[in-house]
Amino acid sequence: MQSRSWVHGMERLFLSALGPSDDTPVFSLQNIGLFVVIFVSYYISGKFGQRFSPPNPAPTAFWPPTGIAYAALFLKGRRALPAIFAGAFFMDLFNLSMAPYALGTALGCTLEAIIAVALVIRLANGINAFFTPRDVLRYVVLAGIIPTAFGATWGVSLMCLHGEVQWANFWNSWTIWWVGDLLAAIILAPFLILLLGHRHNALSWSEMVEATALLLGLTAVCILNFGPPLVSWIPKVFLSIPFLTWAAVRFCPLEVSGACLVMSGFTLWGSLQGYGPFATARTEPLMLVGNVCVYSVMTMFVAAALFKQRREIEKLYALKFGMRNTVRDNDESTGVSDSIEAVEKLDGGPSQPPEGP
Repeated sequence: MQSRSWVHGMERLFLSALGPSDDTPVFSLQNIGLFVVIFVSYYISGKFGQRFSPPNPAPTAFWPPTGIAYAALFLKGRRALPAIFAGAFFMDLFNLSMAPYALGTALGCTLEAIIAVALVIRLANGINAFFTPRDVLRYVVLAGIIPTAFGATWGVSLMCLHGEVQWANFWNSWTIWWVGDLLAAIILAPFLILLLGHRHNALSWSEMVEATALLLGLTAVCILNFGPPLVSWIPKVFLSIPFLTWAAVRFCPLEVSGACLVMSGFTLWGSLQGYGPFATARTEPLMLVGNVCVYSVMTMFVAAALFKQRREIEKLYALKFGMRNTVRDNDESTGVSDSIEAVEKLDGGPSQPPEGP
């Protein structure tokens, strides 16, 4: 009885963290369309992720469906669960796996996404986890490290039981599986959540020109760093740091996550093709994931800190100008004219609030 009540308690905890149930009929056109979109996205991204797998049956070094599942569950809640489960099930079933094994893998992938989203919603501010430094670090731990370790343990254990991987190679396969899920959770999921889960102000022409220059420059240095060797004297790895810093200082978390995604994509592509400083990433991915995750997490951390600072400055200016308008109205009604001058001398700041990206 105690074990059964514990299970029910955990079920209530995770389902409550995913938000209230929806009154929309299960087979409504809205839910059917949502199912199709998530299922197709999961399946296609899984086929793409299989290109990063070693020749022998083994986990893949990058598994985009994890990012798709995280984003879908963050944005659509429990309505996304059937599509995630079905996508994972048919992904394995069509790879000539037995139905029981495919069911077990689908259950593990779904539980991994549920754990990640429930923890982030409870402890890291949900889809707003990328706007403060504290929440960024919490997201990395709660969504990037803990659930993916669970998913890797579950998945590789099933592969060993199914005979696809020898138990002697458990930890090597576990590392590759964990790296694949971790990269998707830290690199792909934040971009999708920020892109689809928030409203965004249109960039001005000058900002569009700057963003284009940033993208072209980052692409060029990534090709030099992680593509075929064109010149030998260029220092590897570190050329992308100025461009990531540029993105963090000048743009918002969405653009920053996009820059990190571009850098990570080129890093993965070059490394798995045998180019660059991480050419052994297919079989020894820890150096690759260390580089990508450290660069991306620190860039998002700095971007969140600067974003929070800009918002606090905007609130202070809004407070100041609100006080000035209130004092002006009082001066006009009372005939006193020197109160507004006292407000203007509070900080000696400009007469208009600052503009920022």
